[in-house]
Amino acid sequence: MKRFGDSLQLLEKYGLAILLVVVIAFFTLDPATPQFASIANIKSVLSNETLTGIIALASIFPLVGGQFDLSLGPSMGLSSLICAGVMSKMGLPLWVAVIAAILTGMLVGAVNGLAVTKIKVSSIVTTLGMTSIIAALVTWYTGGNSIIDGVSPALTNLGTGEWLGIPCPLYFLAVVAIISWYLLQHTPWGRSLQGVGANPRAAEIVGLPVNRLTLQSFVLGGALAGIGGVLLLAVSGSGNPSVGPGYLLPALAAALLGATTINPGRFNVPGTLVAVYFLAATVSGLTFLGAKPWVSSMFNGVALIVAVGISVWSGLGRQNMGKAEGGEGDVDPAAATGSGPNKGAVTTSVS
Repeated sequence: MKRFGDSLQLLEKYGLAILLVVVIAFFTLDPATPQFASIANIKSVLSNETLTGIIALASIFPLVGGQFDLSLGPSMGLSSLICAGVMSKMGLPLWVAVIAAILTGMLVGAVNGLAVTKIKVSSIVTTLGMTSIIAALVTWYTGGNSIIDGVSPALTNLGTGEWLGIPCPLYFLAVVAIISWYLLQHTPWGRSLQGVGANPRAAEIVGLPVNRLTLQSFVLGGALAGIGGVLLLAVSGSGNPSVGPGYLLPALAAALLGATTINPGRFNVPGTLVAVYFLAATVSGLTFLGAKPWVSSMFNGVALIVAVGISVWSGLGRQNMGKAEGGEGDVDPAAATGSGPNKGAVTTSVS
């Protein structure tokens, strides 16, 4: 019986990773998709999903704190345009443009965080409204036209180049992932943010600065969106006013789906990356099988719904286990430090 329980735990922990291997093996061995395992397609998938991966990692900072940020994709697009505009319209060097792009993402995150913590507006409403504001700003700034001239060749060469046979954007994703993983898993700040997401009331009781941590999570997510904007410009070679929002759905689906694997019940960096490439590999294989373009959006939407369903189901299961072990109705201060029975529960507060 114990072995059966251990097997179920392993399946829950690594199920999505195993499914990723199965998907890769299926499309590799399928005679109908001989291009799937080609070096060109592998590099294309790894490189193309870099931006989705960065936005997915950006989204887990607010999610860990129990909030949503639906403006990260548009924020990345705006940061990309600011980066291009600083070089093209203002004639400033690349390093100034990069700083301006990151600061743009941080500013968007700060405004979102202040609205949520100070005005007490729902994070979904706040960031949905910010999405509309960004769309208006993008139209005003560009007039609906792409920014093509004046982009530094050093940046575009980086976006399309390779180092040791690996696309350069993938190294940026690796660095962002390592830093995000360290912040969330190995710092007091990350553990405190997890406590806020697990039980905000208990976090306040034990003296955690809930509002400050929430604000910081939005700012950090915005900073990563700014970095994503720089990389978006590097990959595309121009500032496109219509690019950015399309990355949100697959990134959010990956973040939520990632909370069901590696460290089930908690938003985590390795699980998020596994989910990003599971979605990408599946869509790539279906495309080679002749699936229509709309299949990608449908698959990401279904994955998002399934991920939320699994997260809610797992969270309820953990809560019931916690009640059975510790009783009902009491606020567990240990949850605020990530050490109690509520540790790791996936919560998505919208207040």
